Amino acid sequence: MRVAHLRLSRASIRRAMVGALIAMALFSCPVRLSPGDPQSVRVRYEDGTSARELPALVQDGCTYVPLAELVATLGGRVVKSEKANKAVAYVGTRELTVSPFNCFVVIGSRVRQMPVETLLQGGELYVPLPYFVEVLADSSPELVKWDEQRRFLTIASKGAVVLGAVVESKANGMLVRVTCTRRFASSDVYTSLTGNGWLYIDFYGGVVDSSSAYLEDRAKEVREWYASQLSSEVARLALRLRSIPKKREVLFPEGQTEVWISLPTQDTLSTDLIAGLRAAREKWRIDTVVLDPGHGGKDPGAIGPTGLYEKNVVLSTCKELKAMLEDELGLTVYMTRTGDTYPTLKQRTALANRHNGKLFVSVHANAHRRPTVRGFSVYILGPAKTEEALEVARRENEVIKEYESMHNGYGDFGNPNFILAAMAHNEFVRESEELAGLISNGLARWTQRPNLGVEQAGFYVLVGASMPSVLVEIGFISHREEEKVLRDRAEQKRIARGIFEGIKRFKELYEMPVSAEPHRTTTLDAKQR
Repeated sequence: MRVAHLRLSRASIRRAMVGALIAMALFSCPVRLSPGDPQSVRVRYEDGTSARELPALVQDGCTYVPLAELVATLGGRVVKSEKANKAVAYVGTRELTVSPFNCFVVIGSRVRQMPVETLLQGGELYVPLPYFVEVLADSSPELVKWDEQRRFLTIASKGAVVLGAVVESKANGMLVRVTCTRRFASSDVYTSLTGNGWLYIDFYGGVVDSSSAYLEDRAKEVREWYASQLSSEVARLALRLRSIPKKREVLFPEGQTEVWISLPTQDTLSTDLIAGLRAAREKWRIDTVVLDPGHGGKDPGAIGPTGLYEKNVVLSTCKELKAMLEDELGLTVYMTRTGDTYPTLKQRTALANRHNGKLFVSVHANAHRRPTVRGFSVYILGPAKTEEALEVARRENEVIKEYESMHNGYGDFGNPNFILAAMAHNEFVRESEELAGLISNGLARWTQRPNLGVEQAGFYVLVGASMPSVLVEIGFISHREEEKVLRDRAEQKRIARGIFEGIKRFKELYEMPVSAEPHRTTTLDAKQR
């Protein structure tokens, strides 16, 4: 086969290169639609009820939506792997793997190719909606439909889809957690129990697909089970239990679409078991939080284009957060500084340990050499995996050289082995990661700025904290518009509310109610069946 050789002039090459650069610039600058734009994506259910509105990007005539928000609307979840540069979406029993700037979607062991690639915008993975819906239709043709003309995404369900359940073992029984795509009213969930151990959970206005519904029996208490659509309006999950519960209670967690069925199998617990559980409960009682407004005093932190000091923004935000935690959750809250002072980094975590803090939250504002970078992020202690994370930690750690002696035992934090050694002495690495994720989710709900996600890096201020600890970068003070937003008192309250929601959710997940009585969750909207 002969290969044709073309003789091009230097001018022709330059023109071609300029054209390619212009095309790349146009391709990499998608237009964000405002929520009120008629082209924005509305989500509704088949019965005509409105669900929500998804943020969208339009590029080359194709509509893109955030993968995480689309999957959440379908009742699923997305797990991101920064190391592998991919995201795994779980929708019912389906597992879909998607990567940035890639047109391939892996569904289990199969691979589907979309006509266009995915996008990455502000750390968020966007999928081409029309083609991703086709991918979903491969396994569930009726799950979701896209109407290009009316720009409606319709979830094909007359009611909430019951996706499946997880059975967990508890101290005096078990808990059945049913995942649904929408929140049920307490009057629409009914339970019954037969003498031979069959537990029936009926959802009025619910829909279930018996071929895709799942059950994860972590408690090893289920002999057999099935899912069935009893009628056009009633969906049923049926579980045959090994142990007959003494009673049952239906719980509706606030802000979630799950339905919980509490099934105590013992009236009382042994004295020794109660004592052990109470000790564990005290360990995880989130009653004291330490807030660390970064910088202060002689250290102004980052300075915005119009002169806004990081130290002032984070102090004001922490004061708002302190008031919320004290007034709404009744927590004891300490601050490493309440005025324009500079505690050393070691003094900050020492204060947290001295007051037996259960959580340590250090609040900062970010800066970047490129003035266009914006968004918020949450960090935990660990070796930096990206150059951006390394740069953020390097900037925050500069205060050691500027305002503290380098001979005060900080160690060589440029060495990843030193970071790993510091992590090994902290038993709360997993809890810190979970707290960071919950705070990131809270900020995403309460602010309208890009979510840059959860990352890890070697921050001096997180070393030595004997509790779950995170560092929150609430925004880029170096970005002119974000500086203006961060200066606004109302926005500071919204930021504080986002962090508050993350702490509140962590508290709900990790505190364990213990008593000699059957399990009851007082923080939930509970109804006895």
